[in-house]
Amino acid sequence: MEREERPTQNILNPNGISLEWCLNDFFKENMLGKGNEWKCSQCGKKVNARQKCIIEYPPNVLVIQLKRFRYTEHLSVVKDNSLIYFSLEIDLRRFGMLGKYRLNSVVNHRGTLNNGHYYSYCRCGSEWFVFNDDTVTSLNTNQIVTNNAFMLFYERIN
Repeated sequence: MEREERPTQNILNPNGISLEWCLNDFFKENMLGKGNEWKCSQCGKKVNARQKCIIEYPPNVLVIQLKRFRYTEHLSVVKDNSLIYFSLEIDLRRFGMLGKYRLNSVVNHRGTLNNGHYYSYCRCGSEWFVFNDDTVTSLNTNQIVTNNAFMLFYERIN
């Protein structure tokens, strides 16, 4: 398989960003106010409020989809190939979830927003493999993080 994966220019950080940064941003508390108030479903009044995502029951398999599109200044949608670094293991206790997770597989997409090819990296025991149509080849762990990663599948390990 010819690999096109390479670190790419990221508008926020030319060296890429981490999955940890993405999770911090996802789980942070947001203030709703000043034109973005919360509307009470009972009285209809708009009030300032706080909004926060909480996962009450940690899943056995955690699926993380990486947003791979962005809007341009002309409001068209383009694929975003920013490099996002992710670990083979993540600990989500600091986000209120009980659990550590181990990466089990990665779905990759090579191509444009409207056209391309999907293939996956999967762990079998301690070994990793590339599944690309009818071809299966071994993979080193240092090749797992690429700018083509689209979905990450982590399994709970405790």
